[in-house]
Parts: sequence; structure tokens; C-alpha cells
Amino acid sequence: MFYIEVMRQFATPEVYLNNLRSTIIQQWSNGLPVIEDLLARQEYRECVVVIQETLDSLLQHKRENQDWTAETSLLFLLMGGYYHGNVNQENAKKLLRYYQQAVRELGESERVNALEIQCITFEYCYDWSKMLAAFVETPVTENTRQALLESWRNSIIKRATPHSYSNFYTREQPVSIWWLHWLLDSITSEKIGHAWFGQQALAWLANLPGDSEKLGREYGVLRLLTKDLTDIKFLLKYPYPKFYEVVIAPSLTSTPDDVSRRQYLQEYAPSDLWERVMDYWKANLHKFVPKPEMSQNSDYSTNAAWMSALKELSPENYQMLLSEWKVNHQRRRNLWKAMGNLGLM
Repeated sequence: MFYIEVMRQFATPEVYLNNLRSTIIQQWSNGLPVIEDLLARQEYRECVVVIQETLDSLLQHKRENQDWTAETSLLFLLMGGYYHGNVNQENAKKLLRYYQQAVRELGESERVNALEIQCITFEYCYDWSKMLAAFVETPVTENTRQALLESWRNSIIKRATPHSYSNFYTREQPVSIWWLHWLLDSITSEKIGHAWFGQQALAWLANLPGDSEKLGREYGVLRLLTKDLTDIKFLLKYPYPKFYEVVIAPSLTSTPDDVSRRQYLQEYAPSDLWERVMDYWKANLHKFVPKPEMSQNSDYSTNAAWMSALKELSPENYQMLLSEWKVNHQRRRNLWKAMGNLGLM
């Protein structure tokens, strides 16, 4: 701000800092020089007051901000959860370090340690091993540990949850608990362990509807599991490249913790989980192929692409569905042209 710059150049330091403090509500980072001055003068209690004013300004537009404290949720995630060294994130880290310095001088060891986890999150939020080590090794109370762990866990799940699947014939069925919940619970609970994740995943898979209309949003988490397991097992040399390209890969955006998630999935998944997942697809993929009668503007390229994936994955079901189409859709010239373009028939 022009006014602040003029004050910085021509006013006394005391007047400048007093005026700067009055603008914290408009620009939260204006609190940093004020905090630095209070730390230098060892006015730690007043420093904490200004830090709180600065945090209130920083979080004033965040709906999740319910009287934020270092012991209850992770600031990095409230700020959006992306860290690429931008100015706001660097200033937020600086603010946390100042906060840590002030409360250390005031003897508030629990908050000092909670702020240490907060700072680690800015550096390693999407490195699961480093974050889990921070939760285990940083000496905080169990309530603080669980609150911050839950904040991190929820953000991981929210970011990884695929967008809902809205094909022509699929109803939206919300999915509140899925395999990533079980994986994180297995990792973070000593009472559960490796075997429990496998039991949950295999039971879920065994009871998964083969009817595409009933699958709903579980379709997205199944595709994510298929993609992760395939990437782990085959390292880009996919055994069913058409199936992967047409059915699995579209609309599954990457997340910053893809590498960590797959490392832990590889460790905790049963050795035959990929085969079990593929058995589901082989048995049911023909029910997911888009129906020609639902296509618009006589464009059947998507239908043909799915048929090419089906032929690759389950030739018998492909022949069955193709026979049905030849009877029910024999007059759709553009459909058969699209099929011919992909060498199908």
C-alpha cells in the first residue's frame, strides 16, 4: 500500500509499526514486521496477541476456520494444501516459526510441539512416511496427535476421492467409506495392521454390484484402485492397454501424494488383489459399455472405444454383446462405421 510505504520511509519505527498493525485485518502479512519487533523486544505475550490477530486475518475467508488453534487442525491445509514456495506459504511458515518462538519463551511446550507438526506439514504434507513419523515422534498429547492426524487423513482422502461418475445410466450413490480409509486406518492403528486392510478390500470387492446402475460413486474408487495396482505391478507396461486407456485412465487426475499412496498400497495389499480386481472387470465390463441408443448426434466413437477395451479384456463377453448389437442396432450405420474404424466386428 502506498500509505504504508510512505510511513515506512518517513515515520519513526514506532509510528510505522503501530500503523502497520492497524492494517493487519486488510493484509495479514503486515503482522510479520510487528511480530518480529515484539520478539526482538522480548514482549512475548503481546507477540502472541498480534500473532492471533494475524491468523484471524489470514483465515477470515476460510469456512473451516472455527477459532483455529495449532492443536486442532493443520494450517497448511486450511490455506489450500499446495506448497510451491510461493510468498503466502513462505510467510505462513515464518508466522508459525515466530509463534513457536514466542510460546517456547512462555513455556507452552504442548503448543511448541504442535507447531512443529504444523511446520513439518508445510514441507512434507504429501510424503506419508514423513508425516506419519512426525505424528509418532513429536511429543504432544494424544488428543492433539489424533486431532492433527485426523485433519491430515481427511485431507488425503478428500483430495484422492475421484469425481463422481455420471454416465448415461448411472445413479449417484454416495460412498462415505472406501479402500483409502481402510489403508490409512491399517497404517495408523497398531491394533489393525496389514491383514485387516486386505480383508476389508477383498470383502468390499466380493460384494461390489456388477450392475453399473447400482455401483454409483464406487465406480470412481474402483477405477482408482485399478489404476494404482496396475501402475504398481506393471510400471507403464500394461497387459490390457486399451482397457487402461479407455476405462481406467480418463478423468483420474494425479494428486501430490500418488507416490506415497502407491508405496503403502503395495505394502499392505494382498498379493492377489490386482487379479481379484481384474476378475471383477472381466466379469462385468460388458455392463458398463455405453449403450448406442444413448449416444448423441450419431457419434459412436466412445461406444466403439469401449468395445475395443471389452474385446481385449473379455473376448467372450465382447462376442455376446456384439451379437446383441447386430440384432438391436443393425440400422445404425455410423455405429458400424466407428466399429470398423477400430478394426472391430
